[in-house]
Amino acid sequence: MDQLLKEIDCKFGDTDKRTTQSLKIRMIQQGDKLADEHVQEFEKAALEAGYEGYPLVVEFKCSLNAGLRKRLTELRPMPVTIEEWYDEAITMDRQ
Repeated sequence: MDQLLKEIDCKFGDTDKRTTQSLKIRMIQQGDKLADEHVQEFEKAALEAGYEGYPLVVEFKCSLNAGLRKRLTELRPMPVTIEEWYDEAITMDRQ
């Protein structure tokens, strides 16, 4: 059965996985998840999609709840790297 599923996936499966992963990262939303759980999910999707640098920061900010995003953008100095955004989001979500 597993072999049959592999053959079906090979013939009819996702032929553009990178685009699919890019769409996935754009659809991720924090919702009612804690920031650390959201960051883990987001990091995994970013790795699979090959996102990095500024585009990754933009997508991450868009994925956050409006309240948390607003508090983060009011920080001075504002986070710059994606790691800083992750750390600050987790810290602020715990407060």
